[in-house]
Amino acid sequence: MTKLTKYEQETIINFNEDESMASICAHNKRLIAKLNKACQRVPEHFKFIKSNDDGFMFFECTKKYITIHIPAKSTLTDEQREKLRERMKTLTAKRSRNQI
Repeated sequence: MTKLTKYEQETIINFNEDESMASICAHNKRLIAKLNKACQRVPEHFKFIKSNDDGFMFFECTKKYITIHIPAKSTLTDEQREKLRERMKTLTAKRSRNQI
């Protein structure tokens, strides 16, 4: 087994417009764990293909499960954010006093 640099430890997701399945080649341990769990939970949409000696694991999944999450933009002003922060401090302090 060859020691790969962080740069070489890639994750590659590949699909085309004609086929319904995407292929995933991953070295990332968290992603591999999620994909393994998905293979167990929904085997009709996720499939383990193989692994190699370098630590890469290969999967296939239905393309509809490949998504990009774009976080919501906060619309709070700095003043509103500060008021919420103070309110949380007060609530946390009250909760702590009640638990003692």
